[in-house]
Amino acid sequence: VATTILFESNGGQQKGAATVPEIRLAVGEPGIDLASVDSCLEALADACYYLHAENGRYSFGVKANLNKLLADRRASVLPAKIEEQVRKAIEEEFKKGAGIERVYFPDKTGDIPDRAVLTLAVMGPDRAVAEPGSQSLVELMSKEHGHSSRVFKSGVVWSMAEDAATLRDEARKLLAWEDILGEFRPRATDAKRLR
Repeated sequence: VATTILFESNGGQQKGAATVPEIRLAVGEPGIDLASVDSCLEALADACYYLHAENGRYSFGVKANLNKLLADRRASVLPAKIEEQVRKAIEEEFKKGAGIERVYFPDKTGDIPDRAVLTLAVMGPDRAVAEPGSQSLVELMSKEHGHSSRVFKSGVVWSMAEDAATLRDEARKLLAWEDILGEFRPRATDAKRLR
């Protein structure tokens, strides 16, 4: 499919782009499911940096598309910003609703109060279930409060991510898109000049 688009883009064609029927005709042969061409085109549109798709016409060009721009920006996002974004998103999500006290990102046994109140302890992304030492820390925090034994052990409910890699990846993507969007928004000085 990609080869067909490449030849249609550069082969001296008048239109310089391949349509879906042209692509199906080019790759069609006995044993090929032509319905898979559409899914192949979607996968190529997501993966290729120089593939342009407009109105059902596909072509390769020398100008990078949004996939390339996003990949470049994702690589430049700092880990500290990712961690900050993940923590902010977790807090915003868990603040919804009422009726239960919440403690965000406890690190020590004294961070969670020892009271006869149901408390939701939300662990940070660095304390995911898959991270080494996370489960032993939760057990320690459930049994102890500061330097003494926890009295209300069953009053603490825990929330931990199974794996924080997805959270970090989505935060990286969001920060990259925000950076791209910020580049294309008119600045305040530009807006004044336009008036």
